[in-house]
Amino acid sequence: MIHISQFINFLKKINSLDSDYIIQRGFSKLPSSPDNDIDMVINYEDFNVINNVLKGSFSVKYSYDYGFAEYSQMINTSYYTSGEEDKTISHGRFYIDVDSCFFYPSPYNDFKTKWTVPLLFNEIVFNTKKKINLEDTYYYIPSPECEAVLLVLRVDLEKNGIWSEKYIKRINDLVINKDIFLNTGKLVLPNIEKISDEIKNLTFNTKSHTLCL
Repeated sequence: MIHISQFINFLKKINSLDSDYIIQRGFSKLPSSPDNDIDMVINYEDFNVINNVLKGSFSVKYSYDYGFAEYSQMINTSYYTSGEEDKTISHGRFYIDVDSCFFYPSPYNDFKTKWTVPLLFNEIVFNTKKKINLEDTYYYIPSPECEAVLLVLRVDLEKNGIWSEKYIKRINDLVINKDIFLNTGKLVLPNIEKISDEIKNLTFNTKSHTLCL
């Protein structure tokens, strides 16, 4: 229980500060365990506040600073809970992978550099987030439509366009409003209509999406 308690206490602290964040992946088994690890993105305006809580709550596995783009520093840090391994938890403890904003490898430089998503898309993701209540705290996840767009970005830009079974299952489990998905997705995915059809028909024509990053 020590790892669960550390993570719950962290959530309580950042929620008490009214800080803006989402957990975009790894949340389906919370609070008992992450799916694999927790993937958290902080709204860039609140990065320093939440980062201070992170540093005071967990140990650091690694941290990379990819520089500044558009409106935010692009920092990825992996944290983990301390204590003996708990074999009931994935990897024996909580690993929390934290990004200072939404950023991805850019296709405009052969995926060798990172770049932020458009600011409007960032604002929509955080403005439409969903609150998930736990017994004595809560956390936020993306709306179904934003989560679907984020999954497409994840696969196209970070997974070489290869849809794994877990991502296919997740995107098919989401109940998506098509109009909202199209209006949100067009900010980062120019061929969003085609992508929407692929999701609907379960075809996933990979490596075909030219992105606005």
